[in-house]
Amino acid sequence: IADNIAYVGSTDGYLYALDAWNGDLIWKYKTGDLIESTPAIVNGKVYTGGDDGYVYCLSAVDGSLIWRQRPSPSDEKVLGNGRMISLWPIRTSVLVDRGVVYCGAGVFPYEGIYICALNAADGSSVWKNDTIGDRAHELSYGGISPHGYLLASDETLYVPAGRAMPAVGDQVPRGGVDADVQRSRELALLAPDVDEIAGIHHDIETLAERAAGRDNVDCI
Repeated sequence: IADNIAYVGSTDGYLYALDAWNGDLIWKYKTGDLIESTPAIVNGKVYTGGDDGYVYCLSAVDGSLIWRQRPSPSDEKVLGNGRMISLWPIRTSVLVDRGVVYCGAGVFPYEGIYICALNAADGSSVWKNDTIGDRAHELSYGGISPHGYLLASDETLYVPAGRAMPAVGDQVPRGGVDADVQRSRELALLAPDVDEIAGIHHDIETLAERAAGRDNVDCI
């Protein structure tokens, strides 16, 4: 909810903007497939992604398309839940932090998993990690299959993996992206020293491995 407007993704593929007080429809935008996660609203723009494999940036005022970007290499489809979906659906939230849009594309490690950072202004690529699904170590723990709500601290990006163990890594090189003082907000329970974990570009570790044996968690 932002400025008394509720932005809601739906299984019918529409992103709806509703009056938060009475539920009246303000606008709706049709994407290519269902939307699982809550959209991010930053600086008058709405960011979302879905099972069509695309990330969308829309005007919060009227729902007009500002940009659309596909992190994956092609529009290849696969049968999923009784319909054809992208082989690399966006099953994470779309997180916006200081001018950068983060998302995860793909759910099948052997088909390729993409953790992506896009420029929030125009959707251009800032960086992309396309090697996570190749790591045998992660696969032995159920695989890195990005699914759920991303979380970012000042230096660290936290990538949920559905029922498997989440991955934690460096957030982003700051060069080349204009600073944005606003960010979307997420909530998570973390171990006290989890900010020390790093390596989305290098050696990804699972959160559970580093947090094992700890009784206390912090809510940030």
